[in-house]
Amino acid sequence: MYLVAAHHFTDAARIRGAVALTGGVADAQTALWWHGMVEDPPLPTTISAPTKRHRSPRYLAPLEIHRRDLLADDIEVVRGLSVTRRPLTLLDCVGVRSDATTLMDRSLQTAEVTVSSLTGALDRNAGRRGMAEARRVVEVVESDTESEAECEFADLMRAEGISGWETQLPIGRYRADFTWPEENLVVEVDGWAFHKDAVRFQRDHDKRNDFARRGLTVLAFTWHDVVNDPVGTVEAVVAVLRERRGAAS
Repeated sequence: MYLVAAHHFTDAARIRGAVALTGGVADAQTALWWHGMVEDPPLPTTISAPTKRHRSPRYLAPLEIHRRDLLADDIEVVRGLSVTRRPLTLLDCVGVRSDATTLMDRSLQTAEVTVSSLTGALDRNAGRRGMAEARRVVEVVESDTESEAECEFADLMRAEGISGWETQLPIGRYRADFTWPEENLVVEVDGWAFHKDAVRFQRDHDKRNDFARRGLTVLAFTWHDVVNDPVGTVEAVVAVLRERRGAAS
């Protein structure tokens, strides 16, 4: 394999070379970048190579080779390169990237993928490494993600020993998801944006503005915040509680 002297060894050239060398398909984080779903090119280059090719080739850039035989429904050609389709690409990144579910949510919003395309890719690749965790995520997508997020948040507060909160407390004409009455703190927990239509978005916006006008501090978290960044979620709540409790003492 040669690179013409007039051409630079760009990230795209590195990935093209890896696919050609292995006879495989760009997958996971490499496919994510090739599809334009993230800005930063990945290292190592991730490739799905046929199981019959047992030899690991030497290459001048780091390679991560996944030995698996993909079906045609999970492969497409983008700008002349064979890559995994978006549904399988996103599923492959669950458990690998902390923002995988956020990227999946965004792709569902823009209709670049659908729930049925995700379940189809899951079924075709059932039993493969990482698919059990990906299946749990898709099951969340198919459910009431807002209720799921509220349950996750409540479990997180209990696990951290944070008390003093009430659920669904009436405030004016609304009910707050979580309220610390003594500290004038309200926490609103959202599901996946994919599930929220314009009417629900406006209602949540009006609800939080109403709470703020009443002098309440409002923190808002999504399912992704609670599940993927529990430490950050807890720290945000604790910071307000400490401030309020310190001021009252």
